[in-house]
Amino acid sequence: MMYLLMNPLKVEALFIVMIIISPSITFAAKHIPKGEKQKSHQNELFEAVNEFCDTTHLINLETCQKTLRSDPRSASAKDQGTLTTISIDLALAETTKTRDYLVSILPKIPSNDVELQSALKDCISAYQSGVGSLAMLPQSYQEDRLSASYDMSMAYQTFQGCENSLNSHKIVDPSILDAHRNAYVFVNLTMELQE
Repeated sequence: MMYLLMNPLKVEALFIVMIIISPSITFAAKHIPKGEKQKSHQNELFEAVNEFCDTTHLINLETCQKTLRSDPRSASAKDQGTLTTISIDLALAETTKTRDYLVSILPKIPSNDVELQSALKDCISAYQSGVGSLAMLPQSYQEDRLSASYDMSMAYQTFQGCENSLNSHKIVDPSILDAHRNAYVFVNLTMELQE
């Protein structure tokens, strides 16, 4: 290095090489593959989602991220409180949709299918109660976290009642099971976020 400083021709040559190489370094840095840029940007946007989902116990990482990312507000969420509010809204919408679906199919069940009718009636009752508890969550979460915790616990227990009834009646209808289990993911997520 000392020799370069003393020899002006070599310093000039080195300077020229650096100028020639420098734009290609800048070019390479600017031309990161688009997919990599999008992944990096998406991870920045969903930082709170990623942090929470990395620690969740009730549902797996992929389901957690997919569920929360289904609401555009979660991209800019900065904390777990914001994610909880989003999750409450998602759970309320999904459980209401499932309740309405169960109510709509009950009249179509043959009267001789006593097991399915009984399970559906149990689930409809559970969903009526659970949706009612979830509907109180947005306000109670903002005003009194202890009340919100109680409301969420009650909702969780009622949805668990539907799960128990489906299992005890040995219901295997995929449309019913899928609707319930999908709603149950939202409830589990809200339960865990709210803790």
